[in-house]
Formats: sequence, structure tokens, C-alpha cells
Amino acid sequence: MTTITPFNPNALNQLYNASVTKAPSNTNTTSTLAPRPTTSVTLGQPSIDAAVYASPAVRITPPVFENPSNNAVSSRMAADFSLRSGPQQFAGLGAALLSQIGNGNFSQSLVAPGANATPASIAAAQSRVHHSATNQITLDVTTTSGAQVEVTLGSDSNGLAVQVTVTNGTLSASDKSALESLSSAFQSAIDGLTSIQPTLDLSGLMKFDSSAISSIDFHANVQGVTGPQTVDFHADNQIRKLSTSGPDGKLNLSVNMSNPMIIGSAQQQANAISSYLQQFQSEQARGNGNAALMSMFDDAFTEMNSNYNVPPQASGASALLSTISAAGQGMLTGLADFTASVVQTPKSSNPFRPNETDTFSYQVSQSTQVDNANPLNLSITQRQNSHLTASFHKPISGTGDLNLTDSAQSQNYDFVQIDDSASSEAQIAYQKGALIKAVLAHSANQSTRTQEYEQGQLTQDTTTPTSQSFSKDFLPLLNDAHLASRFDMPEAVKNAQSTLQAINRLAVLQSDPANVEFAANQRVS
Repeated sequence: MTTITPFNPNALNQLYNASVTKAPSNTNTTSTLAPRPTTSVTLGQPSIDAAVYASPAVRITPPVFENPSNNAVSSRMAADFSLRSGPQQFAGLGAALLSQIGNGNFSQSLVAPGANATPASIAAAQSRVHHSATNQITLDVTTTSGAQVEVTLGSDSNGLAVQVTVTNGTLSASDKSALESLSSAFQSAIDGLTSIQPTLDLSGLMKFDSSAISSIDFHANVQGVTGPQTVDFHADNQIRKLSTSGPDGKLNLSVNMSNPMIIGSAQQQANAISSYLQQFQSEQARGNGNAALMSMFDDAFTEMNSNYNVPPQASGASALLSTISAAGQGMLTGLADFTASVVQTPKSSNPFRPNETDTFSYQVSQSTQVDNANPLNLSITQRQNSHLTASFHKPISGTGDLNLTDSAQSQNYDFVQIDDSASSEAQIAYQKGALIKAVLAHSANQSTRTQEYEQGQLTQDTTTPTSQSFSKDFLPLLNDAHLASRFDMPEAVKNAQSTLQAINRLAVLQSDPANVEFAANQRVS
């Protein structure tokens, strides 16, 4: 059996002291550890090596801890600083900081000051990595008692820093437990953003204990392989907001959970999310969207619309006063209201015509108006909308790959411009507790303009519009299903549930006219 012992910064100091002559220390209160290991390669001709490299011992100042380092977080920092670089140095640190939240405020930095460092230059380096590092991540948590907790991480080429501060009160035992339970979620969010191909993993942060925590804010600015990636995320009991920006483009999502009446079952939500994800995939293909950016959009949409932190729906005789009956709920998506958008960074891929840019912009939303002044005369209108605009170059069929240059001979391609829109509206109304209106309408419009160029000359310019719409009154079916479900007969209940599920499959917006036509021809019984 192999035994793994905890990382010990002092062990690195001992190794460092055995092999390197250190510069004299200017302070007795600063902890140090060995510099990151290097590789020594010996080439031929030892006599030349001796002549060139026979010199006094190199005096190197080792990395310096800001505060005493005999704790788990400092050990983690030492390992990350020695073995990793850039934002990957945050590995395990987020979880380590929240796991020790019960110890109160904490601050630590580890910097490599370089040769001839002075106490003043070391202090300046420590301040920079705390407050203006290249890579920065912050978690702000407000407890239900009003206490505010800020956890910060910073890293750059010469240092690594972390800090935990508690203000506006103290943390109770339940506060500490709720924060500690977010350790793995915080680390997952960090690891996703600091991976080679950044991803969003915020789902765990949305599962906070609302009895102890009132809100969470997560901010990140990290340097990726192709450029900086920023994330701003907020979650409380009613609102979730997310915005991201990176080399590929921007995402913005907002979810409003303030009306739990419209939120359906977990299965209904999952079905709606699955339907939307299929549409996102189709929109990406139609508009030639960036695959990595749309994958991040898929993840964000799924996470933002999952695990709603809302109170359970009422049950029993008073349920009608605060909820929508199963018949009416089947007309809705089951999701909280939301707005979402993804905008790809424009690119000019044709030097011959730089004004022809490759673009992709998609917006989708749901909004619901509920008139509940008289609960027995409840009325609901739920609208969904989407809009896609895109432009891109593609090879003319049968001509091979694109190779656009500033030469007219390379100009054999199609330039495609997309402008699509879709909408849906569900209208539900009750009178004296009885369902009296259940109408669902869908429409979708697509426009495709294709300009074909051969040898730089425009040979074709065509625009193809497509549209489809329908409106259906589901009141008779829903009333029949409601009536059948009142009889305690398994077959009748099963048939009623089947009818509701079939109607609900039509509730989610359809952006493709072909799908709208298919839905219009669906027989629901």
C-alpha cells in the first residue's frame, strides 16, 4: 500500500537549501519555499562546459509567503504554484477556502520576487496579486442574517493570492455549514472556466441552502489560450442572471422565479429544456454558429433553468387559489420566465470583400402575465419569442473547401444571410374555478438570402422566405381530460394524463416552420 502524506512547504525549503545558495533574508517574518523545479541538460565537450559555467553560485530569492504557512490552504497554494501556471493554479483552492470558513478571515499570498528583491518590492508584488492579478475569481455570499462573505483568488506569472473576509456580522453554525456545503460547487465553477476549453458549471452554486443564504455572486476574469474569459453570475431566491464574454462571443441569460405558479413539475421542465436544446442545435446548424460558444450556451440555459429554488406548490382544497390546475398547466412550458441571448464575435473571413462578415446572433425569451386578482377567475397568457440573424460563407456545392484570398480567382462561394423569427402564445382562463379558455398559437418565419459568386462576380442573388402558423383550441379536450380524471378508474386517469402530456409537447416554441406545420397536423385525443 502506498501512503500519501500531506504537502509540506518546509520540505521544499529543505530541498531548496540543499541545492541553491539563497540571498540573505531581509525579514524574519516571511515564509519561503523552493522555486519551481527546472531541468538541467548536459551536452557534450565537458571542458567547454567547465569554462563557460564555472562561476559563483547563483543567488536566487525563493517564492515568499505573505503570512504563516502552516495550514492546509497554504500547502495547497505551494503545490499549485510549483506545479501549475496561470488560472490552473486555482486547482483545489476554492474548495479549500470554503472548507475552512469556520476559521474566520484568512489572507495569504505567494510571490516569486526575483533577484535583488527588497521588502518594498515584495510588498508591492503581494498587493498586486491580491488586487489586480491577471486572473481573478470572486465569490460573494450574503447570508439571511445579513453577514457578507467575500472569497477572492488571484494569480499571475509571479504570484498567487487568496483571501476570505466576513463583514456586516458574524457567521452562525448554520451559515458555516451552508458555505462549506458549497465547496465542491465553487471548485467546479472554477475548474470549468480555467480548463483549456472553458465551460460553465454553475449548477452546484444554484443549490445553495436558502434558509441560510440569501444570495450568491460569482465573478471571474481569467486568461484563456485565445484571450480573456469573463463571467458574472448572480442567484437569489427569485432571480438568476448570467453574462459571459470571451474570444468566441457573449452570452446573457436571466431567469425570473418570482411567480412559482407557472413552474411545472421536474419532468415538465426537463421536457421543455430538452425541446429547447434541440432547437438550439438546429439554429446553430442553420446559422453556422460557433460550436464551442453554442455548447456553453446550452450548458448555461440548462443550468439556469434547473433546480429552481422555489417553495412547493400548495395542495388540497385550497390549491386552486395559488396554483394552476393540471389541465391549465399542460398549456405552459413549466419553465420560469427567462431571456437568453448568444452573440458570436464577428469575423471578416474574405479579404476580397471585408464587409461580408461572418456573424451569429440568437435571442429567445418567455414572458407570462398572470391576472390573479380573483383566484377563481384566474387568467394567464404565456408568450415565447425567438430571433436568429446570421451570415456566413460556404463553398459552392461541389467546389471543395473555401480558400478565400484577395485574389478574384479565389472568389467562388455562397454568402448566406439568415433572418428568422418565431413566436407562440398560450391563453388560459378560468371562471368560478372552471377552465373556460385554452388556446395555443404558434408561428415561425424564415428568410434565407444566398448570393453566389464565381471568380469574384455575383452570379445569383436569391431570397427564400418560409412561414407557417396555427392556432388550436384545446378547451374541449382539456375539459374531457379533467372530467375523466375525476373518476377513480386507472384507465380513465391514464388516458387523461396521456392527453395532457400530448398537449404539453406542443407548448414549447417551435422556430422551424416545418415543425410548426407538423405540430399543426398532430392529432391529440
